[in-house]
Amino acid sequence: MTSLKSPDGYRVSRNPKNLKVYSMYTIVPHPQTDTQNANEPPRYFKNEFTLDELAKFGYESISSYDNNIFIGTGNGFLVLLSASGDERSENGPRLKFLKSVQLSPGKRIEEILVHKAQKKLLVLSDSVLRFYNFELEPLEGHPPIKGVRDFSLDMRSPDKEAGLLMVARRRYILHFLLGRQLVLRKEFPWPEPIVSICTNSTTVCIADASAYSLMDIRNGQTTRLFCPPFSHVRTSVTVKPSIVSVDDEEFLVTSPAGEYILSNLDS
Repeated sequence: MTSLKSPDGYRVSRNPKNLKVYSMYTIVPHPQTDTQNANEPPRYFKNEFTLDELAKFGYESISSYDNNIFIGTGNGFLVLLSASGDERSENGPRLKFLKSVQLSPGKRIEEILVHKAQKKLLVLSDSVLRFYNFELEPLEGHPPIKGVRDFSLDMRSPDKEAGLLMVARRRYILHFLLGRQLVLRKEFPWPEPIVSICTNSTTVCIADASAYSLMDIRNGQTTRLFCPPFSHVRTSVTVKPSIVSVDDEEFLVTSPAGEYILSNLDS
């Protein structure tokens, strides 16, 4: 495995494995194709249907918890579905529409993240991060955050009363404590426009317009890593930076040349 070491104690390695991430029922987003009134929820959510039918209908984002499935549509609706039946059967579980709310009319819901321990939804749409309970009701003490480019929540924290939430704005990284209320702890300025962010324990991996970096949120110390560019010179292929936490203080990132793992040698 090829490995590059920076003077600050971090390693950049070619990923030796093909890592796959599966969500509940192994379903992935499909672009929404429904062309009805932009102020109405998709008509197909009014009946029972299967997972295969849901994929054909199309949607922008999806997440799940137990038998609840949360769908984000291209016209700004957050939809709650229930799943029933045996998921191992030939047709999978049956899905039923329960409720929907519209966040930003005409604006797609880009991401839905479930905080299982606190039973909260974090929903990104039109550069605004909003917070809901599992009944799709806005949470008190959790004001919307505007100007958001990306966000990351440390899902493995054993503390059910509070979690680590990192929010990326254009040139700032905001460190929040997510508990009974949303509390801003720190702000970190960033020299270039931020594209993507991912947090893991006390380390944050940041992708900006030119490279990946690692930052220690305890003291703000930053290490800019030697990484391949996001555009392949010979093929002119452009890859949007993507970061996934795969282990303690270790991240899987993408580039046109393949997948790399970034990790802290001191961890």
